[in-house]
Amino acid sequence: MADNGYDITLTWWESPVRIRAGPLKTMQELPEHTIKPNPVRIVLPSFLTTISLGILFYIGIAINVYLLNMRIPGTINFLIFAVMVLLAIIQSLLSYVQTSKTAYLVYKNRIQAGSDYVMFNSVQTISESKNFFDSLFGTGTIKINNLKMKSVPNIEQTFNYIKQLMQYSRTQYNQM
Repeated sequence: MADNGYDITLTWWESPVRIRAGPLKTMQELPEHTIKPNPVRIVLPSFLTTISLGILFYIGIAINVYLLNMRIPGTINFLIFAVMVLLAIIQSLLSYVQTSKTAYLVYKNRIQAGSDYVMFNSVQTISESKNFFDSLFGTGTIKINNLKMKSVPNIEQTFNYIKQLMQYSRTQYNQM
């Protein structure tokens, strides 16, 4: 077992005092900015997609039952509807929990999303994009090399801020 501590012996009024000190802990770097995705932007399309797929699935079953000259009882229809809504709610809750845990940490020299990160001085490509739902919610996606930052609020401001940080980081890196 490695002991990175050290001993210091001081003399205090002609009496030696032994101090046992451990390794010095370095302070962790704090992010300049934390970007959290808009959870409603993630959950609402997910909920609508799940409901739409459930309706298509039910229509497929109903067509098959009709072609077999059978009928689906009312209680079964209600149970199918209840299960579809329950699955959509569960899927939305899971999406919300996952989105609420997501954070894009912006440091002076990099952006980090979980264990993935991109150093600003090694950026090859940076782009922003919006789809229909992004336009509705005022969000967008920023892609930096292989890192995708999805559902970023205030996309224009955030994109310009990241580009400024990249330029600053590159000038600092080139001065070294």
